[in-house]
Amino acid sequence: SSGINAEYGEKEKMGKILEYYCTARNTRYRPDCGWAELLSPLSSMNHGDMYATFYALLSKFVPRNCKTDGKPFHLFRLLLLYHAPELCTFLDTKKCSPDLYAQRWFRSLYVCRCPAEVTREMWTRYLLQGDPFMVFYLGLVILVNAREI
Repeated sequence: SSGINAEYGEKEKMGKILEYYCTARNTRYRPDCGWAELLSPLSSMNHGDMYATFYALLSKFVPRNCKTDGKPFHLFRLLLLYHAPELCTFLDTKKCSPDLYAQRWFRSLYVCRCPAEVTREMWTRYLLQGDPFMVFYLGLVILVNAREI
């Protein structure tokens, strides 16, 4: 039952999954895309489940066009403006657009900034809710809470 876990170490397994994904989707891997971070919490899974979960997360929950000046960041800024107008105005005056701070958050579904136990709890709620827009509201919670520090 150890299968692929015994055959490959964690990094090798992740590398094989990324290689297969890139080949299947005819795309290139970029170190800044967040995929390795997204795979990290899944490393205890067997190879097939890990790939299926990774693919599902990318397909349903990671916003598309998550690049500098991409549409997800315009939406996020509008949500921030609605829910925390003072904070949004402050960030705008500092020329701190959402793609500068939230790009890695969205691409990795917050793995890049949250401890494993927080990520696990967040993902559990996120996946049970099944709402791909929740990624934006999680970002709002993080920003509003950080503002209070």
